[in-house]
Amino acid sequence: NGVLVGTYRPDDSRDEVDIRVRLPKDQRSISRLDTMRLRTPNGLVPLSNFVTREVKPAVDSIVRKDGRVSVYVKANAAPGVLADNKVKELEKWLEQQTWPEGVQFVFRGADEEQKKSTAFLTKAMAAGIFIMFMILVTQFNSFYHAVLTLSTLVMSLAGVLIGMMVTGQPFSVIMTGTGVVALAGIVVNNAIVLIDTYHNLRRQNYDVRDAVLRTAAQRLRPVLLTTITTIFGLLPMIFQLNVNWFERTYQVGSVTSAWWVQLATAISFGLAFATLLTLLLTPVLLAAPTVWRESFERLTQRFRTSKPQDEDVSDEAPQPTKVRPEPPFAEAAE
Repeated sequence: NGVLVGTYRPDDSRDEVDIRVRLPKDQRSISRLDTMRLRTPNGLVPLSNFVTREVKPAVDSIVRKDGRVSVYVKANAAPGVLADNKVKELEKWLEQQTWPEGVQFVFRGADEEQKKSTAFLTKAMAAGIFIMFMILVTQFNSFYHAVLTLSTLVMSLAGVLIGMMVTGQPFSVIMTGTGVVALAGIVVNNAIVLIDTYHNLRRQNYDVRDAVLRTAAQRLRPVLLTTITTIFGLLPMIFQLNVNWFERTYQVGSVTSAWWVQLATAISFGLAFATLLTLLLTPVLLAAPTVWRESFERLTQRFRTSKPQDEDVSDEAPQPTKVRPEPPFAEAAE
């Protein structure tokens, strides 16, 4: 780059121009250092008399992070290799090595972004569940029904994991995690519809079993329709299918569509699995407290009636003693 010896500002410019002294273009190489001469009291002496030059890896600038000298090693994962798996392999290898005191290793890039996203989505999920729980308690006036509604989140998470295993997709913290958070607000609606219908039937003086059966029958079609339409709407994103209705053409796969595959897969499989379990388990769990209470009462009543009795008490009334009347001629005989 030469040596800066001054600056100059032309009359037609507001910016200054550097004045540098440099060797001719064909002499600007590292090997030129061997032929350079230094001025000494004994005259010009070649630089090679004082310096031994060796080719070694080095950095052209010193980077400090929080006051510590830092060196960045950048690399990309090979095609078809997950960066998260390579990071785990490197962490395991680094722990087995012996390093000088004070040397620390910090993984940046995708690993750092993944940890930040995990922390953010975890807090967002916890806050969302807490807000939904408070709203459900105030509306249903029952902790049991609020917990029963939120149990669909566990069902949906199980469906998401099954979907990842079936499709062979890795669990992405950003896209799959966002799908799980979005899924929480969808699957809860099915349980709310069922429980709200159950409460309405109970206010109409229906028996618990009758109310549960009517709830499952009345809300089966609406719940299935909303689930099926949502899943079919996400199928083009799952298969990366882009249809142009105006030009009557379609395209499979693109750079941007690959981002949404994991999100759509998480929502579709989680919604399908949670809906099936909700339609089966929610009515059963609604009637479970009443059925268990009645079973317990019958059991206690059976124990009471099975105690042995000391005496047998007859319920028949005592019969009067019959007296045979005397013949009418007895008095005359006397």
